Amino acid sequence: MWKKKFIVPFYIFETCQRSIDRPFCVLSNSDIFDVSNFDPLVEDQDCTKDGKTLQRIIQRYWRLSENNLRRQLQQVRLDQPEFLLLSALIYWDLEINNQSEVCQLECEKMRRVVIRELKEYEKSKTR
Repeated sequence: MWKKKFIVPFYIFETCQRSIDRPFCVLSNSDIFDVSNFDPLVEDQDCTKDGKTLQRIIQRYWRLSENNLRRQLQQVRLDQPEFLLLSALIYWDLEINNQSEVCQLECEKMRRVVIRELKEYEKSKTR
């Protein structure tokens, strides 16, 4: 279950990180597309699901990603160690439904380790 809960948040985070300095989006498979032109992404523009075109669904997802994460990542400018440590925090998520108490304790323990490492890394950058 963790892997399923990790993939989507990580994919959004990683895609935004790869696209920081570009006017387009770089996907995990290295495909590139212009976030202002979604037409090439959708082969069948008339494809609908629950009354919404697939294109509208995709546009909404990328606009949320752009507004809620990509701009903030542009300001922060994470380097590779920071990116990896923050990815570990995504992996050790405490908010997964129906986690056992043992699992929650392990997540808390690992998150403390990751945060300590991030803190030490940030300190070393300022020395």
